[in-house]
Amino acid sequence: MIHVCLERCPDAADAALSELARYQREVDAAGSYAERVKAAEAHWRNRRGNKALDTVRAMLLAMCPPVRRCMYCEDSASTDVEHFRPKRLYPELVFAWANYLYACKGCNDTKGARFRVRKSDGEIVDLTCRHAVAPTELPPAPGEAMLLDPRHDDPLEYLDLGLGTGLLLPRHGKGTLGHDRARYTLDVLGLNDRDLPEIRHTAATGYRALLAHFVAGRKDASAVESQAKTRVAVHRYAHRTVWEEMKRQRGSLPGVGALFEEAPEALLW
Repeated sequence: MIHVCLERCPDAADAALSELARYQREVDAAGSYAERVKAAEAHWRNRRGNKALDTVRAMLLAMCPPVRRCMYCEDSASTDVEHFRPKRLYPELVFAWANYLYACKGCNDTKGARFRVRKSDGEIVDLTCRHAVAPTELPPAPGEAMLLDPRHDDPLEYLDLGLGTGLLLPRHGKGTLGHDRARYTLDVLGLNDRDLPEIRHTAATGYRALLAHFVAGRKDASAVESQAKTRVAVHRYAHRTVWEEMKRQRGSLPGVGALFEEAPEALLW
């Protein structure tokens, strides 16, 4: 999981966002909270695949790190427009652009409607069970999301990646809010499941090989084109978190620090 952002909006973005706002007003006008929850589900189901949502997908795709990788696991292809705050809990956000992520089906299904918030008094409230049978009459308690949102949080401020094991672990100590948010995110999304640690470990080997190839090319004046292709390969490689951790931990990684010293420009990739 890595921080993502939209660098350039497509030409159709304004029209699409205007349509989303219109859809949201229809949901908001449905009546009580329970009625708005039902309306959110129905409107979302009926509007999937239309022109406005196709533009939303294009905007999200431009943010995926890299080449259409899931914003949560960074491994599988993004296929689902995912509501960060679940639409069954927050009908007022069903068509909110800021509430959308692009996720793989595995992560989307694993997360489902699981969600916790931290209220202003520090109490942690699990909202997951509120709609187990039917929508309740009252909206959920307001609060800060415990789940990390890669559009608005920098996950690397909360998570450390063990490059030797491929495991993601909380960066902050137990008893801190940072630790609790990281732990909840890892558990809800299963970011240390589905062979992901082994895949990240393999990615570290691949990134190191690309960096070594780039360094070797610096000594060959005819390798300019090859080096350019290596930079592109790094940008397109899966599991960007692995690359960022290699840069962050370079001083303690045998051989890696020396490679970055020979090619300091790679720290900006």
